[in-house]
Amino acid sequence: MDAVQVTVKNWKAAGIDAELKMQDYDTFVANSTSGKFDKMMLAMRDSATDPDSYLETLLPGDPLNVCGVNDAKLTEMIKRQRRTFKDGARRDIVYDIQR
Repeated sequence: MDAVQVTVKNWKAAGIDAELKMQDYDTFVANSTSGKFDKMMLAMRDSATDPDSYLETLLPGDPLNVCGVNDAKLTEMIKRQRRTFKDGARRDIVYDIQR
């Protein structure tokens, strides 16, 4: 819960006004995995430190792509960061994805 509150606070500092709506776990899982949420959702999945674990959920066909993201340019960038082994070059691709 602390991580979610910090995230919402950081969004507010960046000018993004978000309302936190808590759900019990069963409701959250049922709604989020079927794409039934207002505009966006925030969930702490795991403590993975590799950005690909987050980016892969934006790939068409991924079961966790509940928002239905299907962007050819984004898909290519995600695949390119997977094939890039030099840390600095991969970081630059991930930063480009964020932008």
